Amino acid sequence: MVRTVVVLIVAFVLLGIPSSCSLDEYPERTGRLNIKMTDAPFPYHRVKEANVTVFHMELRKAVTAGEAHNAQWIHLPDTEIEMNLLELTNGITQPLADSQVPMGRYDRIRIYIKKVYLVMKDGQVINFNWPQGEAAGITIAIHPHLEIQGGGASELLLDFDVGRSFLQVGAKTTDQFVFKPNIRASDMAVSVQLTGRASAQVRDSISRNTQKGLEGVRIGLYTGDTLQVATYTNADGDYMLMGIPAGSYDFKASMDGYDDLFIERVMLSPEYETLLDVELFAKD
Repeated sequence: MVRTVVVLIVAFVLLGIPSSCSLDEYPERTGRLNIKMTDAPFPYHRVKEANVTVFHMELRKAVTAGEAHNAQWIHLPDTEIEMNLLELTNGITQPLADSQVPMGRYDRIRIYIKKVYLVMKDGQVINFNWPQGEAAGITIAIHPHLEIQGGGASELLLDFDVGRSFLQVGAKTTDQFVFKPNIRASDMAVSVQLTGRASAQVRDSISRNTQKGLEGVRIGLYTGDTLQVATYTNADGDYMLMGIPAGSYDFKASMDGYDDLFIERVMLSPEYETLLDVELFAKD
């Protein structure tokens, strides 16, 4: 499922603006930044919660490879928010902060995390030590670079891939996991979203075939054999994929008991919204 957290961030460290002055005195030098976090699929049939606390963030002004050691990091106001990524599904968002940042181009975001733990459906709590996150943060490349316009508004999506971050080790029936955070950043101004519904023919109480939305269908977009982004349909069969770079993708819908559905070369463009409804057929 798609899980989304909204982080609206304010940066008070402004290069070239006196520290005693209000941001409102220089509206042409700052822009509003809205950051969202979303989660790719996770084998949640045995996991009730996947919790992470974000307590600090910072943005890096874009530099060339040879200038990385002189890069300027813009510190954002501290905010401590604990989120269960498995609760935030298909476009539901949670505001965390609201901010202004200096205008310019940014090529990295760094987030600092703590209190990482899973809650299993049997009540077991699995805690993860993450000293790297608290001390050095997690640095995420922004590609293409985020552009903050003076007086404008920008939106950044952080895709926290829970399935690739909480890695199950050993036998699939054991509750042993390793935490290796995997996060993707997308500028929503140059990204697109794909929405739709997956359904199937079902027989009702008077033996008529009717169309019904399917919950738990895995929806994925691929380039070649590489999965780029994925989600699961909700109880009504609806899905939403967010923060997708514009381009051509191969679409796949799959669910146990049904034949896989493939659609090649689905074109996604920021110039229009894409709606893709699909029908799955039960296996013989």
